[in-house]
Amino acid sequence: MNVRRTRILASLFGALVLQACGHQQPLAGTAASVSALALIGVNVIPMDRESVLRGQTVLVRDGRIAALGPAANIAIPPDAVRIEAQGRFLLPGFTDAHVHLTSPTELPLYLANGVTTVLNLHGAPAHLAWRRAVEEGRLVGPSIVTTGPAFAAQRTPEAARRLVAEQAAAGYDGVKIYNQVSREEYPALVDEARRRRLLLIGHVARAPGFDAALRAGQSIAHAEEFIYSYFNPREDGDDEHIVYDATRIPEAVRRARAAGVSVVATIAMFRDIIAQATAIEPYLRNPELNLLAPWVRARLEPDANRYQNRFGEDGVANLRKSYALQRELLRALDDAGVPILAGTDATAIGPVAGFSIHEELLELNAAGLTPYRALRAATANAATYLGRASTQGTVEVGKRADLVLLEANPLEDIRSTRQIAGVMKDGRWFDAD
Repeated sequence: MNVRRTRILASLFGALVLQACGHQQPLAGTAASVSALALIGVNVIPMDRESVLRGQTVLVRDGRIAALGPAANIAIPPDAVRIEAQGRFLLPGFTDAHVHLTSPTELPLYLANGVTTVLNLHGAPAHLAWRRAVEEGRLVGPSIVTTGPAFAAQRTPEAARRLVAEQAAAGYDGVKIYNQVSREEYPALVDEARRRRLLLIGHVARAPGFDAALRAGQSIAHAEEFIYSYFNPREDGDDEHIVYDATRIPEAVRRARAAGVSVVATIAMFRDIIAQATAIEPYLRNPELNLLAPWVRARLEPDANRYQNRFGEDGVANLRKSYALQRELLRALDDAGVPILAGTDATAIGPVAGFSIHEELLELNAAGLTPYRALRAATANAATYLGRASTQGTVEVGKRADLVLLEANPLEDIRSTRQIAGVMKDGRWFDAD
């Protein structure tokens, strides 16, 4: 990251701290709020198909895409702000489908990296307040979709139903499953979540197991959860029993496809776990880590790091086997049409808000997904999973104006997602400065 961009983000970081403390000044110089805006001469990557619509004019009015087509066909209102975008590439804003929001100061980091929606997977009342503040324009950040607090303890079926109902009443969007959910409560929890039309996502709870999660239609929050469940024939929570056998992948894919579940990759995060376990000092030299909240950054230091010194030689070898197996699995899932979602697990264990989505896209491409398929994981696939395909995830007339403008074509080189010329959130334009 260059020094200029670091200073810009530091300024945004400080400005949002002021907002979070009750000072509601606008972020002067960072955005234009206008009734109409036209991106002129832009190359549109619509993400409903693998193509580039060259030399388009995209007209945005009142937070929506009002018109899209060749310049000669689009009348630009005299009151519209004109953005000359010739040679640049426009696509839907990205969704990070697995985050853990730790501070409102993270929110502008997502927007600065083109992330216009996040799925927060361990909610609290603060997240509901931040979601409302973003919707009302009091905080600058991505749209927040959030589960309630994770189900991470054994309960009776009746208690599980009651807690799902309480989370729905509080306004949470989904239910997060963790390892400890019991076999007895799981069906009741799932039934109540479905009845209340909540998203159902999380780990594969160890007692109910892999097949029960698929029968429930529960989407999987990490590709690595396949390793701990399906690739452990005993499904007993003992990682010593994992079989790192790629010949088992086709059956795992068949079952996932038949169940209609989505899979959040978080593969870049797993790569970073290996880095923290094996070479912590080089890992900590990444300057983007300095944009984490201080208490999060402190937990990555060698003395506090949850992965440093945790794995012996055999443990590190197994991490590497798991990483390789997950990459094969993700490619096979994608080839079979199982929806892959881009998620990063930012920021509690190291991935940096916003920046990590580019690492995830790079890793998906390295695993064998084409750039287009990797981009689908952060756009159209995520919108479909969240039930928002009618309003976001593709560049179409009528959709929300959540957009990212790039300097180069990411279909040719996925690394181009970092070359951001501007971001639009609900029709509000943020240029590169």
